[in-house]
Amino acid sequence: MPQLFSLAHPSLLALPPPELIAVAAGAGYGAVGLRLLPSVPGRVAWPLMDDPDGQVLAGACFLSRSTRPASVASSAPWSSRNFFSSANARAGSVKSPVAT
Repeated sequence: MPQLFSLAHPSLLALPPPELIAVAAGAGYGAVGLRLLPSVPGRVAWPLMDDPDGQVLAGACFLSRSTRPASVASSAPWSSRNFFSSANARAGSVKSPVAT
């Protein structure tokens, strides 16, 4: 069984999710873990759960590349699969904002 390698968002936390997804796909990672809430107060995070447009852009990036969400670091009650499934459904024909 082939191994799936995932890029954790803290590795490149300054990158917003669409750019991180593009970097991960370009480097051959099969999945990406996103940091939605800060690990400690005041740290960098990308709160997509409060940003419907950001969800759509991240979903479009996942759809246009061979990566998938590995995890979503958040205390939210929803799973990463449900979160990005709904974002991908809303993405429809949205083109990824990050060059391939």
